[in-house]
Formats: sequence, C-alpha cells, structure tokens
Amino acid sequence: MPKPARKAWIAFVASIAATGVWAQAIVNDSTANRSVRESAGEFQFVRLAYSSNSYGGGGWGRRQMWQTDWPDADHHFARGVDRLTRIEVAEQGRILTPSDEEIFDYPWIYAVEVGYWHLDTREAAHIREYLLRGGFLMVDDFHTRWEWAAFVASMERVFPDRPIVDIPSDDEVFHVVYDLDHRIQIPSRMIIYSGVT
Repeated sequence: MPKPARKAWIAFVASIAATGVWAQAIVNDSTANRSVRESAGEFQFVRLAYSSNSYGGGGWGRRQMWQTDWPDADHHFARGVDRLTRIEVAEQGRILTPSDEEIFDYPWIYAVEVGYWHLDTREAAHIREYLLRGGFLMVDDFHTRWEWAAFVASMERVFPDRPIVDIPSDDEVFHVVYDLDHRIQIPSRMIIYSGVT
C-alpha cells in the first residue's frame, strides 16, 4: 500500500475508533444519569392505596377509586416538582397502603377520591402516627356532602380528638414560594354537569 493511502487508512481507522470511544462515553454518561434519576431521589410521588367504603367498590372502568388518574397524575405532578424546584425527583412513583411500614420513609403521600375511602382502626392509627411524625397527607378530588362525610368519618378515626379546620388565606403556608391568594376549585366534567360541587 502506498504511503499516502496507508496514512489515509490509518487516519480513517483512528477517526472510527475515536468516534466509537466518544459514542461509548455518551452512552455511559446517559446511563449513569438515568440510574441516578431512577433512584429514590429526594422526592418520590407516593399514592395511597386504601380500602373503599360500600360506595366505592369499583371506580370508573372497574378500577379502584384510589387509582383515579393513575399513573398520569403521578407522573405530571412529579415532573412539575422537578421543573419548578431544585429537588431531585424520582422517575417512578410508589403505591403504598395505609398500613405499610415503608410509609414512614416518605414525607409526602397522596390520596385521591377520599370520599370513597374507609380506614379501619389499625390503618387510622398508622396514618395518625405518620402524621404525628411530621408526614404530609394530600387529599384530592372529592365532591358533595356525602363524600365529605365519608372522608371525615375516616379522619375522625385518625384524630378523634381534633376537628378539621380551614386554614386562613393569610397563613404563611400559602405564601412560602408563591402567593396563593385565591383557592380555585376545578371540578370534573361530571360534577359540572350535575350542578353540585
């Protein structure tokens, strides 16, 4: 092989090898980032899988009521926390029951359609301990007086000696990161058409 052709061949092979090393570095870097992002993170969305009362045996499409909007809501909420804060957010959410011991590993849990939940005495005691240790329970998506009554019935088992109170709009909790001066209720289409919120 003449010298100029050999030099070109060596340069060609060297450039292919360099490209391969560069591509492998990119793959390794993205794999490392993915494994870090899929670890538990500082925040992980945790959904509470509760037992339903006699009204909520099967929700829309035969799913349990605690599964409402799962997994989309969990994903979108976690992405919002990731986008709007500097908190490292886990890619995957968790589903735990009120009696799971792991619940104490998470500072924030979410319960949806709590107008259909029923916490038995043991579950209520466990949720009480979780809250007294500083855990935060976010409840969402319940309408009408009877759904409120079902929620209150379980919360009275959690805290039989404490009433549910409204937090005043000027409380600092509504002004930590953003000023939340207005509380807007966004009902579902079904509730809008019923005229009852």
